Amino acid sequence: MARTRIIIILGFLMLGFAIMSWRLTSLSLLLTENNYTSHGKKENNSSSFAYAPRADITDRNGIVLATTLKMPMLYADPTIIPSMEVLNNIALDISQVLPVDKETIAKKLHRSGRFIPLFKGLTPKQQKDINELGYPSLGFRESFRRVYPEQNLVSHILGYTDSDGLGIAGIEKQYEETLTKPSSIALTIDVRLQHILKRELKKSINNFEAIGGSGVIMNVKNGEILAMVSLPDFDPNLPSKAKKIELFNRNTTGVFEMGSTFKLFSIAAALEYGTVKESDKFNVSEPFKFGSHTIKDFHREKKPLKLSEVFSHSSNIGTAQIAEKLGTEKLRKFYKNLGLLNRLELDLPERAYPLLPRKWRDINTITASYGHGMAVTSVHLVRAASAIVNNGILPTPRLLMTPKKKYNPEIRIISAKTSKIMRGFLAKVINDEKGTGKKAFVAGYDMGGKTGTAEKITSKKYDEKLLYSSFLGVFPISEPEYIILVSIDEPKGQKDSYGFATGGWTAAPVIGKVVSEIAPLLGMIPQQQE
Repeated sequence: MARTRIIIILGFLMLGFAIMSWRLTSLSLLLTENNYTSHGKKENNSSSFAYAPRADITDRNGIVLATTLKMPMLYADPTIIPSMEVLNNIALDISQVLPVDKETIAKKLHRSGRFIPLFKGLTPKQQKDINELGYPSLGFRESFRRVYPEQNLVSHILGYTDSDGLGIAGIEKQYEETLTKPSSIALTIDVRLQHILKRELKKSINNFEAIGGSGVIMNVKNGEILAMVSLPDFDPNLPSKAKKIELFNRNTTGVFEMGSTFKLFSIAAALEYGTVKESDKFNVSEPFKFGSHTIKDFHREKKPLKLSEVFSHSSNIGTAQIAEKLGTEKLRKFYKNLGLLNRLELDLPERAYPLLPRKWRDINTITASYGHGMAVTSVHLVRAASAIVNNGILPTPRLLMTPKKKYNPEIRIISAKTSKIMRGFLAKVINDEKGTGKKAFVAGYDMGGKTGTAEKITSKKYDEKLLYSSFLGVFPISEPEYIILVSIDEPKGQKDSYGFATGGWTAAPVIGKVVSEIAPLLGMIPQQQE
C-alpha cells in the first residue's frame, strides 16, 4: 500500500511539473514572437520580433547604399518603476543619451503593460551608456534597423523607411514587395559620378547664393540614370529631422519652365516637318509681335541669322518665327511624342505631371517653342533631349539595372538626318565665339549643349530677378552616349559673373567640370587638340 501511495503521489507530481513546463514554454515562445500587455492582450505596435530584414540596395558597381543591421532595441517595464520621481529621472537620463526628447520618453513610460518599446537601433555606445544608467526597469531586445551608409548622397532616389521597416518614399516604397521578399536591388547609379555631380553642383549653388539646384546624368541609348542629385537633400538615416524642402526631389517632382533648352525641340520639329531648312535665315533685328504680345531677345542681333545661329545665339525672336510657321497642331503633337505633355515614367513613386496651358492657343505655341508657359521635370527634359541627339530614338529613363517591368518599344521621334543636324547646332553653342555655352568647353572632349534661363512666377506674374538657370550638355556630340542637365534655382549675379545669373554663367561651368572628371571614369580618353 505504501509503495502504491508513493507511485500515485510521484505520478501527480510529475504531471504537475509537465503542465508547468508546457505553460512556461508556451508563454516564452509567445512573448518572443509577440508583444503582450500585462492582461495578455496583443499590442498592435512596432515591437513585433517576427521581422524579416529588408534586402540591400546597391549602386551599379555593388556599393551598398541601403542595408539592414541587427541592432538592440531599448524597452521598459513601467510596472517596476517605484515612483514618478524615478520615472522622470529615467526620461531625463535617456534623453541625454539618445536623440529623443524627455517628454516623449516620459509619455511612453506612463503606458500600461510590462513591455514598452522606447528606441530602436541602438549603437554599441548607446547601449553601453544606457546600461550604465543602472535602471532595473530598462532592458534590451533584438531588433533591426535600416541603414544608409552613404547618408545624404542618394537620399532622394533611395527614399527611406519608417520605424517598422516599411518603405515610405523612393525606391524603398516603389519596390517594397521586392525588398521584403527579400531580394536585393542594383541601381543604375554610379556613386563616383554622384559624388562629383553633387560636389560641383553645390559649389555653384553656394557661389551664386541660390536656394537649390539639381543635376542628372543619363545614358542616351538605354536610359540608365548614372547620377541624379537634388539639393538641398536629407539624411535618410534621420528622416524625421528633414525639412519639407529637403525631402523635395527637384528632378522628378519639381516642375519648372526650362527656358531656351526647349529650342532644341521646336527647331528639330520644324526641320523634321520640313517647315524650315538648314539654309534659311531669319530677321531678328526687331522684336517679334504676335497679337498683343511682343517677343524680345536678351541680346538682339542686327543682322539676319541662319538657323544654326538662331539656336546657338538662343534667339527668342527667331524661334518664335519658326514656331509660327510650324503651327500649333504640329508642335503639340511633337511635344506629346517626346513625353513632354504626360506624367513622368520612372522607377519612383514621386513623379509629377507637367504644367501646361489650360487652353492651348496659338500664342502658347509661340512661347512654348522657347520654353515659356509650360513646366516639366528635369527627367522629362533629359529624356526628350536624348531622342533628339540619339538619331531620333526616344529612350525610357530607368534606375534599376534589371528592370522589374517591360518598357515601351523604341520610339522614333525624328530621322537620323535631323538628329545629325541638331547635334551640329549643339556643338556650335559651346564652340562658337558667340555661343552661349562657351563655359562648358572641356579641352579634348567633343561636346555640345544648350543654355536655358527662365523667369519664375510670383504673384501670378514673372519676376525677372528670380531665375531658373540651366545647361544641357551632350558628349561626345559626334556619337552621343551621355547627357547631363544642371539647373540652378534662383541664382544671384556675382561680381565675377558681371552680375549675370543665366545658365551660361551658373550651370554651364558645372557641366564642364563634371565632364572633365567623369569622362575618364567612363573610359573616355581626351583627344589630342590640333
